[in-house]
Amino acid sequence: MEAIILILILVVVLLLIGGPSSGTRTGQRPPKETQAKYKKGEYKQGYFTPRYPEKYRGDAKNIIYRSGWEETAFHWCDMNRHVVAWASEELPIPYCMKGVGYRREYYPDLLIYFSSGETVMVEIKPGDQKARPNYENRCKWAAASAYCRKEGWAFRIWDEETIEKLRPKIAAWRRYH
Repeated sequence: MEAIILILILVVVLLLIGGPSSGTRTGQRPPKETQAKYKKGEYKQGYFTPRYPEKYRGDAKNIIYRSGWEETAFHWCDMNRHVVAWASEELPIPYCMKGVGYRREYYPDLLIYFSSGETVMVEIKPGDQKARPNYENRCKWAAASAYCRKEGWAFRIWDEETIEKLRPKIAAWRRYH
C-alpha cells in the first residue's frame, strides 16, 4: 500500500514540475521520421537535401519540411553566402500554457547564424495566423522571444510575403552555383 502511495505522489510531482512533454512517454522528442507521419494534409512535405550539408547544424540527412514555404526558406539558408549555419526544429524551447498544467516544448522552424554574428530564430506561418495567433502560438512565441532576448538573438515570424521575397534570390543563386 505504501508503495502505491509513493508512486502516486511521484506521478503528481512529475506532472507539477514539468514531467514528460509533448505526450511522449520519456519526455524525449520523437524522431523526425516519426513526426512527419503525424502531419498529413494538403501541405507540401518531404525531406530536404542541402547542397551544402556542412552548413546544417544537426542531421543533414534528416531535414524535414512541412510546407512549401519551409522548403523555400531551407533553400535560401542553404544557398545564402551570408548564412554560415542553420538548423530546423533542432532547438527545444520550453513553454507553458495556463490551464494545461505541464511544460511543453516548441521547436522553431529555423535557427539561422549569419556571418555578421547575428542569430535569428524564425517561425514560418501564414499571414492570417501571424496577425491573429491562437493562444498556443502566442504562448510559444512569447517563450521563443524571451529565449532569444536571453541569448542576444532576434525572433522573427516569416509569412508568405517574406517567403515570396526569397524566391528570386534563390533562382539567381542557382544560376551561379
